[in-house]
Amino acid sequence: MTDVDVYDGNGEYVSTVKSQIAIQHGFGNGMEESCEYQKKAVANLFYQLPIHGYAAVNMSAIATINDAVGGVEVTVPPDLDGFQEQFTEGKRVYLLGENAFWFVKYRDTDIFGSADMRLERQKQYLNGFIRSAKRAVHKDASVVIDLYQAVRPQMVTDISPDEAVYLASVRKDTAGQIRLADEYSTDTYKFSKEDMYCLGCHSDTVSQKMCGDCEIRLCGTKKSYKSCAECGGFPCSALEKNLGDNSDNLNRLRQIAAEYKKEE
Repeated sequence: MTDVDVYDGNGEYVSTVKSQIAIQHGFGNGMEESCEYQKKAVANLFYQLPIHGYAAVNMSAIATINDAVGGVEVTVPPDLDGFQEQFTEGKRVYLLGENAFWFVKYRDTDIFGSADMRLERQKQYLNGFIRSAKRAVHKDASVVIDLYQAVRPQMVTDISPDEAVYLASVRKDTAGQIRLADEYSTDTYKFSKEDMYCLGCHSDTVSQKMCGDCEIRLCGTKKSYKSCAECGGFPCSALEKNLGDNSDNLNRLRQIAAEYKKEE
């Protein structure tokens, strides 16, 4: 429960009441306006913590999101026993397609406390989804942009495709950092896992070993673009020389550049 701003039918502010934070979204237009109201409510809840982005996804996208990461493994709780053929209490199942949708959404309103049961089920699903998403991104980072494109028709967000890819890249992955450090290291020049942490070309926090004389970063810091994909000169010789003409990184940038062109 937190402060929620109430607006009338004309969008005029009426009052602030204590209510469930999810209620705030309903006082907007269901699109960007609702998300901006929601950002404010969340920031207020956390004592004016800056909220840098939002993504509101329609529940109809659950099956799409679920399958994009290869499915999610869960344990069937008592309140879903017998609801679907494969749903037997205590059974471990791998959710795909509409089964994922119903696992998250279903609630028997005739049973007291069913909302709390569903909430516990949703928490279990989210934890399982995060594990599946991490595995999928570890195998192929381009799954982030594929997922973004897949749910875009059912999503309202101010997070750009390149920001989504970037956010995935800074996840805490100690094993991955160690692996990359080993791959980059030579007999005469050693990298540590701490060197394998990137906050982007425009960040003041950089690894001097990796980024100090980087031609791409030096170019990027002179420009206001969020990524190379926004630049009118993309793809340039510096990218092809440093990343390789057919590298995964450059191909992801090509995907992001194509997304920008669709928006023009």
